[in-house]
Amino acid sequence: MTMAHINFRKIRRLALKSGWRIRLCGSGHEQWIPPDKSKPIVTISSTPSNPGALNEIIQWLKRSGLEVRVLRTQRVTSAC
Repeated sequence: MTMAHINFRKIRRLALKSGWRIRLCGSGHEQWIPPDKSKPIVTISSTPSNPGALNEIIQWLKRSGLEVRVLRTQRVTSAC
């Protein structure tokens, strides 16, 4: 399981706790429905494969009203 999957799960939990609903579509996508009806529904793939997909999803959800605080971790590299 990759770090993106773990973060995606955390975002899903945060959305559900914030009153969002997640509807599964037959096409392998999910519709994230915000509690504020004036905000747009966010449709995403239920298995995002693009490495940058998590960042895109976070941006879409923020535009629809989800308050997400993302902490960037520094990548540890060796000096060799």
